[in-house]
Amino acid sequence: MNILLLGGTGFIGRNVVQKLVANDHKVSLIIHENIPENLTKIKDKLIIFYGNILDKNTIKDAFKNQDIVVNLVGQICKDMNLFYNLNIIGALNVSELCVESRIDDIVLISSYLVYGESDETPSKELDPPDPKTNYSLTKLITENIYIHFAREHN
Repeated sequence: MNILLLGGTGFIGRNVVQKLVANDHKVSLIIHENIPENLTKIKDKLIIFYGNILDKNTIKDAFKNQDIVVNLVGQICKDMNLFYNLNIIGALNVSELCVESRIDDIVLISSYLVYGESDETPSKELDPPDPKTNYSLTKLITENIYIHFAREHN
């Protein structure tokens, strides 16, 4: 299976990449910097695209011939404009590129934090969303972008 990973250089992403490669999947990564040290041992098994999810033109080639896209992006930074852009505009760009490339499957790694502070743990997907942080708000917005695109484009 051809799998495109966004956010594959983060803590969770690096572990997901290693598992996918170990299971003989063809893994592509979009990165905007250097490959992290703990992925250098398997870099010959990866297809690397350099780009930025805020600029669709720099990443559109990465979407060609992919079976599935996994979005692990969950950027946290002090610059609030950049923070919101990376997490929301980036998700919108990914959605549009999936439609253009006829990729039907997107996996989003969201966060339990979209449900706010609940007395009952673990949260359930049917619990009402109640984000309390900027991070959880962007995750909820991203979920809704993907839901909207799924409805609009089957």
